[in-house]
Amino acid sequence: MGRKSRKRRRCSIEEGRVGCPFTVITLTDQSSERTSEKRKQHHGDKVDRQFTQLSPFKPQGKFISNQSMDMSYTIEPLKRWQDMTRYHTFILNGHTYRTDDFVYVGNDNSIKAQKAACRDKDRATSPQLTQHWVAKVLEIRAADENHVYARVYWMYSPDELPPNTRHGEETIEGRQPYHGKNEVIASNHMDIINVVSVVTEALVHQWIESNDDETHDTLYWRQAFNVATLELSSAELICNCRTPAHPEELLVGCTSQDCGQWLHEKCLRDAVLKRVYDRLGGGKQNSPENVSDITLTVSQTTPPSSLVEGGKDPSNLSSLKMSKITSNEIYDGLFTAALNTKDGPMHWEITDHRQDRAENSGTWMERVDCLTCGTTLD
Repeated sequence: MGRKSRKRRRCSIEEGRVGCPFTVITLTDQSSERTSEKRKQHHGDKVDRQFTQLSPFKPQGKFISNQSMDMSYTIEPLKRWQDMTRYHTFILNGHTYRTDDFVYVGNDNSIKAQKAACRDKDRATSPQLTQHWVAKVLEIRAADENHVYARVYWMYSPDELPPNTRHGEETIEGRQPYHGKNEVIASNHMDIINVVSVVTEALVHQWIESNDDETHDTLYWRQAFNVATLELSSAELICNCRTPAHPEELLVGCTSQDCGQWLHEKCLRDAVLKRVYDRLGGGKQNSPENVSDITLTVSQTTPPSSLVEGGKDPSNLSSLKMSKITSNEIYDGLFTAALNTKDGPMHWEITDHRQDRAENSGTWMERVDCLTCGTTLD
């Protein structure tokens, strides 16, 4: 059967300007066969046609079903769509937009914010760009300068992932703990918009998770959502907890060449605090053990080769990324740990917050051990 695209509502400051008379219908195999039969019966009639959109998105992760994101579709009314001239660009408010561009598209919430800003001279003249939708332009057609339309693929916010989204062996809904604030999800959700709803160009790049030097100051995507199967592509799993990296939190790389595992800083902190708690308990503290195992050699010229601050220091060879992991709370209020990456080899600075601790023993150092191979990181 054919399935009509879930058309998003959109509007403009000038009510009624963004009317769009076209609807995208995505086709299943069965409906594609019926459409193909119609073409055979009406050879040469270009109204009875189906199309295939090859996916412009190539996620690094996989779909468990291995189904392609390529989409078979048709458009209603098709003859009216095909009678329009196809263009590579359009100009709106002096800015040129092209096929394959990403764009921000106005919606009810962003337009309300824009109206409020226009009424309040002390506020910004435009809403936050995050309030707009994001789309990738696939095709541009126009009947005249007042009737210009774009066929697009929507980029989803993680919050928009629907119920029963398939992600590996589980089903999920909405934003996951590893999704960053600037993260969007590529999709094959196709729609046609009136270009007057375009607000401005959007900067979107694909995040290749193996690239340690990437920054995420603009929008980015790493996963894709297949609307035909309600399936989200996988993200790279790291650390002993086997969860993806959160791009705005810290990762530490094991310095052993035989291991090289990426580890969530929060998982490392949790492990060392549990180790301290098991050794000292929640009551009166004993003398810290194994502190003498740590030898700190401070170098003023050579930074730790295992660290890269958010990918911004290319002189370091590897290892800070970001992630988000929940922490155990057995030690909460008793001990805290701060990761020191500057003063010699990497180490934890442990602070004892228990009220009955011995004098002058409230802060000490602990080694940083890889959670996978046990190597002490340097």
